[in-house]
Amino acid sequence: MNSKSKTNLRIRAHEFITKNGWLPLGILVLTLLHWSILIFKVPVFPHGWFWNFHYTAIGTVWVLPVMAILLAIGLWYTYSPSRRNTVLLAGMIGLGFCFQHSFALLEGRGLNGIRDRITYTGHAKFAEDAVNQAGIISTLTNYEQLVQEGKLNRFAQSKPPGQLLFYMLTERVANFIRPHESVEERLAWMRTFACFAWPIFGFLVLIPLYALVKDWSGTETALMACWLYLLIPAGILITLHADQVLYPLLLVLSLLLCHIANRTSRAAYAIGAGAFVYCAIFISFSLLCIIPLAAAVLIASPTHQTGKSHLRGSAVRCSWFLLGLVVADLAFRIVLDYNIHVRFVEAMKFHASWREWENTPRNIIHCGILNTLEFALLAGVPLCGFALYGMLHSTEKSLGGEWNELHSLALALACVFAALLLFGKTKGESARLWLFLTPCVCIMGAYAIASRYARAKHWLIPVVVILQFITIAITKVCQDFY
Repeated sequence: MNSKSKTNLRIRAHEFITKNGWLPLGILVLTLLHWSILIFKVPVFPHGWFWNFHYTAIGTVWVLPVMAILLAIGLWYTYSPSRRNTVLLAGMIGLGFCFQHSFALLEGRGLNGIRDRITYTGHAKFAEDAVNQAGIISTLTNYEQLVQEGKLNRFAQSKPPGQLLFYMLTERVANFIRPHESVEERLAWMRTFACFAWPIFGFLVLIPLYALVKDWSGTETALMACWLYLLIPAGILITLHADQVLYPLLLVLSLLLCHIANRTSRAAYAIGAGAFVYCAIFISFSLLCIIPLAAAVLIASPTHQTGKSHLRGSAVRCSWFLLGLVVADLAFRIVLDYNIHVRFVEAMKFHASWREWENTPRNIIHCGILNTLEFALLAGVPLCGFALYGMLHSTEKSLGGEWNELHSLALALACVFAALLLFGKTKGESARLWLFLTPCVCIMGAYAIASRYARAKHWLIPVVVILQFITIAITKVCQDFY
């Protein structure tokens, strides 16, 4: 390298550090601080922290370099001139499967490293209930009675019927593939089947996520969002939970349907989006948060509408969306005798009592700090750092009148987080409970990198991905989800 090239390189490096580098450097410092806290077990986490320090003995060290090599191959192919996006997405889904199994395999217990999550943890009771119920329709129509009579696990009291339905469908598919007679054999096979099916299913969200962000910001930003989602510590370590397997997919599909309705201005898509969101809420009341996010996309201005035309179009699309919600509610009431209001009230009562929630300003502030820190650290400091900048930057633009879908979503996401902090009645474990929002966080992070660091994104994304990967490894060893 000649002296002129060295001078230009120094100038670009100086410009990056002085003009744009404060955010990446700040994120790097905070990431190193987070690692140090985990490694040296510094007791700084607030009272009520769910992920306590917990050393996990490593039984198969060779898995780590193998995962690192697979990650390097994936990143290399991302920037390869011969890249095919369909092949890359399929490879990412495979990587997600491998990462979940490999980090569980580190414990040296074989398949039990991941299977224990559906065998011994609290939500494993849903698997037992799924096997013991006689029929799907009868269980759904009599769900409230089964809950009141104590014939379902205690977690079912805080859930709508769709949560149990997901486990029952898994059990039915598993039993169809390999039938068993006894309840014990069916339950054991369902757990093993879920170990392989659910990790793949959980990363299918990358397909609609890619399609959505590609329409908003282009192919490169879409791939960035997928890489960021793939390396979320909570997503890799919280395995065999519907929070990771199903909820993010339902969120992204809902937003994609709203985006299509916005782009085409066809009533069928808006009605379908409303009905689909209702089905998502039938699975988890946490997914009520989809409604403001979906509305934000529907309200946003398509490129061919301005002024009064935009306002009229937004009102029409939102009306069709609400009609979809109403039609779905009527259908569920008629077919399944399901009263969403009764189930929601009972679920919130149980949730508040079980979590020992105190509705005082002091407790709300304490839990707000606790939940924010836990979610940010377990989603990854690098991801959340860029996502926060992207969300604030987009929110500023939306408030300034740039009502495209991405900026509108950022404002709605900020409002959803604020509502969860104030009214969520959650005391810890936000890394799991808010996991469904991580696709939106990844969208904001990818947008921040693509817009602010366009010239540096080709090396910045691999650096962020590597930092996230190291965070997963350290968290696994020092503070695993158990």
